[in-house]
Amino acid sequence: KEKDEVFPDEGCRQEKDDTSGSCTVLLGKDAQELRVVQAIALMQLGSRADALKVWRKLAAFSFHHCPPFDESIAVYATQAALCALAVADGRAADYVRLAKEAHRAAFGAELFQWRYRKEVLESSAPADTKTEFWRLVAEEPTRSVPSAAEAAGAWHF
Repeated sequence: KEKDEVFPDEGCRQEKDDTSGSCTVLLGKDAQELRVVQAIALMQLGSRADALKVWRKLAAFSFHHCPPFDESIAVYATQAALCALAVADGRAADYVRLAKEAHRAAFGAELFQWRYRKEVLESSAPADTKTEFWRLVAEEPTRSVPSAAEAAGAWHF
């Protein structure tokens, strides 16, 4: 998708009765932080299918605006995997692979399980989902790191 299709630039909007001449500007990083809060809240409410959509939107923004293999991508893929597992979405194993690849590309070592243990433990996902997540992580072979374009393409944005 073109940039404007994924993240339209809607500009500054003012209410009819606003005579201040100013508007609030929301930077991309601010929007990302709000999306993270939204995704976490959706997970806590049990709306994991909706949360999955938000985690994917977060990842799309990071691929578009951040350096290749930004650490946030591993976080978003991890949470997307947990959501996908909870709603029986067939892409869960793909998100696990994407999380491990992004983490290895960012840090150059196979430390994913050690670094993400607390992330998964604190996630608002059912216990059986977390157990299945770690099973998929253990089964996922260590692969060579793909190019940034291949990694982005694997998300099918």
